[in-house]
Amino acid sequence: MGVALALAVGCGSCGEGERVQGPHPYVRCARASGFEGSLTVGGVTVEGEGAVVHVRGMRRWDAFVATEGAALAVGELESALPWMILGGLREAAPARALLEAAGERLVFVLPGGDDDLEMLDELLGEHERWVDLRGVRELRLDHGTFVVLPGAPDGRYALGDDRCGWGQEDLEALATAGEAPAPRWWLSWAAPRGVGPYAPDRGFGGVHVGDGRLAELGEAQGIAGGLFAWPETQAGVVSRAGGARPVADEAAPDLAVVVPRAGGVVERADHSRLPSGVVRIEVDAEGLRAAFRPL
Repeated sequence: MGVALALAVGCGSCGEGERVQGPHPYVRCARASGFEGSLTVGGVTVEGEGAVVHVRGMRRWDAFVATEGAALAVGELESALPWMILGGLREAAPARALLEAAGERLVFVLPGGDDDLEMLDELLGEHERWVDLRGVRELRLDHGTFVVLPGAPDGRYALGDDRCGWGQEDLEALATAGEAPAPRWWLSWAAPRGVGPYAPDRGFGGVHVGDGRLAELGEAQGIAGGLFAWPETQAGVVSRAGGARPVADEAAPDLAVVVPRAGGVVERADHSRLPSGVVRIEVDAEGLRAAFRPL
């Protein structure tokens, strides 16, 4: 296993100009410098060019939202697959425990509306195998592209004024996503507004709580499905056009998954309770495949 020098620049250096005031102030994490450099971990190579990051050799990984008990929970994972953490890094002690639990793994971090950015900057600066996705617009894999958008829409649903958010200007910066290799999926903390009974944004009472602008941009740019952390009311449900199932047994180009909490229980829109777990993601020429794994 070889590791080359990697530099992840977080929003700790975005400057006051990247702070947005209003009803829900937030930090424009999408305006960070992105990922520069390269590293190779366990046969997976990551090469960053700022806003575009190429990932070669990664076909399976575990995705989850972090909690205070995440480090203990993920210790039950039997594999050394890469991790993709979609938010939840709120406090230093649990985050540091998770870093230690990761060991030599490759880890991608997409901050949402609940991450402590100052703590996250310090944490990421200590480990070269953790890839900060703030400022990254495209994560290009061997069989498709994730269009990346950290933070809460317009700062709504964020835990404070110093958390990640995004606005219309950040969406406009993604207007070139159509140039990225297809198929294209979202890698976004917040899900787009959906339609039908199996949409990934359906909350309590059947209300769609996702963002309509994401849905519009996705349709215009050919972005279908993806990985999300919010709303957690659809956690662990694999959705696609025409239906949903707890475990996807076939890869699909439009598959959408809201990832579960590792170390925490989620109450879903149908009032069922999803235990602690991760979603194991596989990507091949047929699309995305996902399966919930309890911990």
